[in-house]
Amino acid sequence: MRLLALGQPPPRYSPALEVRRKELQALARIGNNLNQLARAVNTANVAGSKVDAARVLAKLVEIQDKVELL
Repeated sequence: MRLLALGQPPPRYSPALEVRRKELQALARIGNNLNQLARAVNTANVAGSKVDAARVLAKLVEIQDKVELL
């Protein structure tokens, strides 16, 4: 919009930009999963519950696998 307002042509569509956008969306979803995991662990600790370390580790490995696919 800024370029158009300044009388300059807008950038051309690039398939590479679309791929980059999808990668960034995937990273955002992964980050959201990581935040939910951290919140759950912190909430359990505050409540005095024991955290199942094996389940937490499994989720972290799952997140790592997704990141490595990008």
